[in-house]
Amino acid sequence: MPDADPRVALIEHRLDRLEQKLDDARGEIAGMRADIRELSVRHETAKGELRRIWALIAGVAAIAGGAVSQMVSGLFQR
Repeated sequence: MPDADPRVALIEHRLDRLEQKLDDARGEIAGMRADIRELSVRHETAKGELRRIWALIAGVAAIAGGAVSQMVSGLFQR
């Protein structure tokens, strides 16, 4: 049996390394996708919290506006 061409072994070795790099990249991509999903959930949660804060501010402003209106009308009723 003749000796195998050393270039074949070198090419096979390079292919193995490339396959490993491809697997590593796939793992990184999967991790990035998971991070994006988590950030999307956090973003939606933050938007909901912000809406609740604005509603609270609007409620406080309405209460304060009503109190000011009553004080002003009380001044003119005397």
